[in-house]
Amino acid sequence: VPSRAQERVGLWVTSVGRHLNQPPLNLVRNRSLDCYAAVWISRGQGWYESSATGRQTVHGGTVMFVVPGVPHGYSAAGGAWDEHWVVFGGRVAVELERQGVIPARQPLVQTGGDPQVEALYERLMLIFLRGGPLAVAQASAVTYELLVVLYGLATGLGRASHCADPAV
Repeated sequence: VPSRAQERVGLWVTSVGRHLNQPPLNLVRNRSLDCYAAVWISRGQGWYESSATGRQTVHGGTVMFVVPGVPHGYSAAGGAWDEHWVVFGGRVAVELERQGVIPARQPLVQTGGDPQVEALYERLMLIFLRGGPLAVAQASAVTYELLVVLYGLATGLGRASHCADPAV
């Protein structure tokens, strides 16, 4: 549960983790959260479903966004997968959803094997494992960076080809 100070900052992180070799038997069904989550499947395949999307196939290299109040489910299928997550919230997250940075209507983002995504999830894990008085603030900053990177991947805005001058 975020502290009042974390709530005042506007973006907080309550959970970071990973399940490696997650079998299809450990599925999430009809769950609804009161906060946001970005679940990255780094290896394997399975499915994601919500009332907005129906059931969709998920492959390694996909981030599944979970938004507050939306019942959803997901699971590995046809073998195990590796999943990594960050759970977050706050008024900044609400505003990022409003602006489309957090894609509530099309919650699957293909990362294309972008190394930044893996590096950011690893940084989040290290921050939480190390702990300390600045861990939540650091995790919030890295989560904000992750959301911007994912938005760039989803929209193509993160590619250098959008610059007017390639040298820039």
